[in-house]
Amino acid sequence: MPQALPTAAAMTTIAPMHQVDTSFLRRLRARDERAWFELWQAFGPVVRGMLARWGNGRLGEETLRDLTQDTLAALSDSIERFDPQAPFSYDMTYERVPPLEWARPYKGLKVRVADNGSNATDAAAVEGLVKGVLKAAGEQRVVAGRGLERGDYAVIDVSIELKNGRM
Repeated sequence: MPQALPTAAAMTTIAPMHQVDTSFLRRLRARDERAWFELWQAFGPVVRGMLARWGNGRLGEETLRDLTQDTLAALSDSIERFDPQAPFSYDMTYERVPPLEWARPYKGLKVRVADNGSNATDAAAVEGLVKGVLKAAGEQRVVAGRGLERGDYAVIDVSIELKNGRM
């Protein structure tokens, strides 16, 4: 069941804060890459810390990183509506996994594994998958004179050489 988290205004933060002024907001609204990097550097750890506390130790590093990125991406989508004179609040809804309660002890449960095929049926399934990949690749063509578009494949050949023992 989704639950609302407390507002950010109610949370206390010890981290040094970035100076948010109208010029910084103007740079964010203008999609200034450096301003967004500064926002990520200054507020990413703060958002991550709030999420970690709200997660009560149940959120892994990758999940925290994803949620922090999603939060700042949502800010990116709504920065034009931000009013520094209005009260600030931060709400987030998340799914909470209920504690698992076993109806009976799981140790000693008997499990029956159904037969899921044979070498012949597995080989036929693999063959079908390979044919599908070959068919999709056969429909590809080389296109020049335009940039990449959604759905395009790019083949990039990169060679990195050490210079004086350094990259």
